[in-house]
Amino acid sequence: MAYYKIVSLYPAGTDLLAELGLSGRVIAVSHRCDLPDSLDQIPRVTHPGVHRLVPVLPAGLNVEEQVVQQLSHSLCKGDELDLETLRVLAPDLIIGRGDSADSAVLEAKVQEIWGAAAPDVVVYNPQTLAEGEEALQNLAERLGHGDRAARLLDSQRTRMTILAEKAADAVQATGQRPTLAVVCGLNPVRLQGGWLPELVEQAGGANLFVAPGGPDKYTTWLDIAAANPDKLLLALDNVTLEDAHRIVNEMHQEGDLRTLRAFRSKQVFFTDARRLTQRLGLNLGDTLQTLSEILHPKELGTRYLGQTWSEYF
Repeated sequence: MAYYKIVSLYPAGTDLLAELGLSGRVIAVSHRCDLPDSLDQIPRVTHPGVHRLVPVLPAGLNVEEQVVQQLSHSLCKGDELDLETLRVLAPDLIIGRGDSADSAVLEAKVQEIWGAAAPDVVVYNPQTLAEGEEALQNLAERLGHGDRAARLLDSQRTRMTILAEKAADAVQATGQRPTLAVVCGLNPVRLQGGWLPELVEQAGGANLFVAPGGPDKYTTWLDIAAANPDKLLLALDNVTLEDAHRIVNEMHQEGDLRTLRAFRSKQVFFTDARRLTQRLGLNLGDTLQTLSEILHPKELGTRYLGQTWSEYF
């Protein structure tokens, strides 16, 4: 079936549509779909959910229990969908992202609007690099462009193999595989899981706390300090690099971070989470290059410094 009115709520899928030359068929996207620039003028049919977290939690709860308590008091646990705009646009395909529960919610909302005349809905939730590639290939084949996507993915895979080999050479030359903690949330502190630990390993690092494919981990700065990572990467979702610098500077002045070796040795970095570490798509070469430069700057250079990553100090 050919699709001509596509709504994409999946940033990596939106990127793929652009690369396949199908941007003209995209009639709306998620607020998280900030690329390519050619889609700037089309409607956004989601916006961030508003969280109202309880300011005081019962004593004696561990971090995971505190998160459950906080989310139970939230006004919204995720992005909110503009159902009225979606109804007016009348798409023939909706591409979503999320787990089975998210998929069920989206499909229920679509059925509520259109009933038996509902558009097709596909939802992807890749947690590993292989699953991410499979999702993009699956989407492209549904749109009749499987061969073109296979070539794009093969090109990306080749670039990543070359980068990983250079990172492996840096590890061998230095005898060091720096430990890295990737923080993707601050209230509470959240360490990124999923596919990112795989990339950290390919970049010549040792990811702390979360194994490849594992879920994000909620923790505390005390626990991070106890693990004593060589380097700290702040990849904060829905936070600009400028705001991230300001937030961390305030935390540093208040003393929350001064016990971390990474701060004492000035090994604290920022990256654009939305475009890199939160996006499992055709951007992986840039993400791997960024991680490699952060982990092994002397051996691999800093060509992307000031573009995809920055230093705190």
